[in-house]
Amino acid sequence: MSEELSFDNVVVPEDKPQVIYPKRLTAGNHKVKVTKVEKATNATAGTPALDITVEDENGAFCTNRFQLSVEVKEGKTTSAWAITSLAILYLVQAANKVDEAGAKAKLAGLSHDNIDTKLSSLLIGKPFAINLSGEHVPNSDVTKDSWIKVKFAGWHFARPIDEFDKLPATPRITGIAVKGTMNTNSGISTSKEGGDLPW
Repeated sequence: MSEELSFDNVVVPEDKPQVIYPKRLTAGNHKVKVTKVEKATNATAGTPALDITVEDENGAFCTNRFQLSVEVKEGKTTSAWAITSLAILYLVQAANKVDEAGAKAKLAGLSHDNIDTKLSSLLIGKPFAINLSGEHVPNSDVTKDSWIKVKFAGWHFARPIDEFDKLPATPRITGIAVKGTMNTNSGISTSKEGGDLPW
């Protein structure tokens, strides 16, 4: 015989529990610190990647994925690593307040095996200024507006904190904003001229 299950200590909450999601950084300029550096894998190609998360003083965050493949793909002129290495250089320069030569010296010995631990020691907890760009992404629910995916910007996107004013004044946002069907006029007339609907 099994033990009876009791509901004596169960209390139904009066209000629906509020789910609080972490805030995300918006496109623009922010004062941040790196909070996480993690190895990852590109789901489509199976190639190595690196996720770097930055956070502002209010806990709003942005995670950017960097590709680590050194292979130059067909039709391309450079590898993913060539782009990522420049971004890592910007981050190390900004967080450590060093020039290019100083950043390269700190990155000596970097490999796929140690990239997460080495960058963690060089970046985590050190404040710097960052420019985040955005890209309009269509919502999978066509009734809703497109949303803006925020990512680390391009050219000189990270600066030492005291060079915050050297970041671009306005964020770069690409793509086309798409209004969801709930927010637009469908174009269907509901006029009853002639005594009937238009179709």
